Amino acid sequence: MAIPNEVPTPALADEFAIEVLSRTNRIENGSSFPVDDRILGELALGDIKVMAVFQGQHLPRGRLTLEWVLDGIPLGRKPVQLGQLVEYGAEPTVGTYKVVLRLGERVIQNFTFRITPGK
Repeated sequence: MAIPNEVPTPALADEFAIEVLSRTNRIENGSSFPVDDRILGELALGDIKVMAVFQGQHLPRGRLTLEWVLDGIPLGRKPVQLGQLVEYGAEPTVGTYKVVLRLGERVIQNFTFRITPGK
């Protein structure tokens, strides 16, 4: 079942950030790279991690979760603590990935990237 195109809550979107790493290499929001990329291609080894960061002054109450979506299909949610690295837990494949950070059921941040076929 595909998730609707959810828009982050504006007041909270500026206070939270999602950081995505391939081992220690940062992936930029909206980026695209081939699966055989020399540096980011390490994702094929399953080494993708995500961290939620809070940059505001007053942390809102509620449960934080990260949801993985591949090509519009939800792959599951995991509870997360701020500053905690959470592993993807599956071998990444070619496709469009979206990581959704939620506070309770409200979407507060989205992060997308695409892995394209190699040469």
